Parts: sequence; C-alpha cells; structure tokens
Amino acid sequence: MTECEFSSYRRICDLAAIQGGFVGRAQLTASGLSRTTIDSWRRCGRLQPAWTGVYAVGHLPTEPRARAFGALLAAGNGAALAGWSAAAFYGAVTRWPERFELVSPRRCRVRGLTVHHCRSLCLRDVWRFDGLRVTSPARTALDLAGEARRGQLKAIVDHLRLRHGLRLDQLRDVAARNPRRPGTQPLLVLIGESGPRPSRSALERGWRQFAQAWGIGPYQTNVPVAGHEVDVLIDGRVIVEIDTFGTHLLNFESDRERDAHILATTGIPTVRITDTALRGDPRQVAERIRLVIAHRRGTTSTPAPDRTTASEATASEATASEATAQSTGR
Repeated sequence: MTECEFSSYRRICDLAAIQGGFVGRAQLTASGLSRTTIDSWRRCGRLQPAWTGVYAVGHLPTEPRARAFGALLAAGNGAALAGWSAAAFYGAVTRWPERFELVSPRRCRVRGLTVHHCRSLCLRDVWRFDGLRVTSPARTALDLAGEARRGQLKAIVDHLRLRHGLRLDQLRDVAARNPRRPGTQPLLVLIGESGPRPSRSALERGWRQFAQAWGIGPYQTNVPVAGHEVDVLIDGRVIVEIDTFGTHLLNFESDRERDAHILATTGIPTVRITDTALRGDPRQVAERIRLVIAHRRGTTSTPAPDRTTASEATASEATASEATAQSTGR
C-alpha cells in the first residue's frame, strides 16, 4: 500500500468508526477513491460487501446496532429503523428481526432489507441517536399495532411509556395523522383502555422471581424517594433501577442526575442493572447488589450461593453428618 493509499484508508476507517463500521460507495467516491481502487480493496478484503452499495471496513460487524448503520446507509437519505427493528432498538422486544425493517420517504428496494415507503413521516416521527435514525416511540407503536397481538402490543406500549417517555397524547396525535393505517384502530382501542400510568408487570415479575431465587430483601417496588419513583427500594438502604436495552443511550444524563439528586438528598445509592443481566447472569447481579447492601449495613458481604450446586452441597453435608453420628455410636 502506497503512502497515498494508506492515508485514504485511514480516512475511510475514521468515517466507518462513526457509522458502525460501514461506509457507502458514494462516500468512498466522495473521499476521492476511484472505481479501480474500490474494486481492488474489495478483492483484498479491506472492504467487505454488506448490502448493495454498502461495505464493511475490515470485517463485517455482528452486533445488531452496528449493523443498523449499514442498513440505513443502504436504504438512503431519510430512512429510519422502523417496526420490529425499532422495537428491538428501544428494548421493547428481546430479539432483533432477521431482516432489518426500515421506513423511507422514497421508494427503494434493497436485497436483504425490508423497506416500507411512507410519505406521511414528519420530523417528530423520527428520532436520532448517535447517528442512528429511528422512528419515534409513538410511530413505532402505530407501525406495530397492525401486526402485534393485543397483549403483545400492550406490553410494547407499556414499555415505551415506562422507559422512553411515550405519552398517550403522542399516540393520539400519530393516530389522528394516519387514520387509514392498519394499526390505527387497534391503537385507538388500546389508548381507550390505558390508564394514566403504564403497567410495570413484566419488570416487576422478573424482579420478584430474581429476588426470591437469590434471597434479596426485604424490598418495596414503585415507591417514591426524594420526589422520584424508583423501581425497587431494598431495606430502605439501596435503590435498584432496572434498565432495558437502549435506556442507557436514551436517558444516560437524566438518569445520572436523578441518581445524584437522590444520593445527595437521602444518602441512598442507586444500583442500575439491565433486564438482560437479570435474566442472563443473575448470580453476578445478586453479588453486586449484596455487596452494596453489605457496605450500607457496615457488614461483610456474603457471596451469593451457587444455585446449581446448592442441593449437592446440602446432600454432602447430610452424608458427612450421618457418617459422624455412626462413628460416634461405635
């Protein structure tokens, strides 16, 4: 690689670094690369084809959020993550769809992507996070209302209300602006059935199962502390907030300001965990919470018991006790 090529490659790498590892062919051309150079970099593996006109630099990313950058590049200007892809971004569903789902103000077809054409998108229907364009929570709810089951739609809307500030008036607004959308009527029915406060049943159920399994308590849920409603208050000493995917990105600053205000006002620290960790690595979460509780009580933390070997340990202790008793009897 010549010095000139190396300099060009560094520029492309810097660009890809802020786009999830992807660049568009138009961006490569605008950076001064010729068609011959682009084809040469493809052959030697510096550029990995992802979608039509979009390349990964060096290697193909596997993390969905990074790949979303490439999908948006392929769909073109004005495109945004939508539908189930937007729901996954917000953490309202646990799995990303196999094919990215997007919405675009212009008609386009991209192999490997599902791109919906919509001319009625307005500025408040699309949010931007670190360069990623995503349909707003209200628009996402409308798009899914025509596909999701009733209970599933309620859970999604409750999550968006609880974690991303979605309001009922925003749902009414997006429904009024799109009266002929398939999801409008189901969404209006859901709005009519919704109370002023979203349901927290799924998060609460997950916490209760975790707390019972790992002996965390006593605790209260959804209690006011220093003017803020917190997810869990353990023994009046430690607050636990359960975040979902996307929450750190969307509410990072406001969450930290809230935690700092509660700490300064009451002296109670906040432990933030994710619902994914709660399900995937409960032992580590339990040990982390126990350590904070022990520090607040001024005692030594007791390691969380290994649930996979607890029964075996109990059986071994019983066997040892029986052997000792028999020995003493002799």
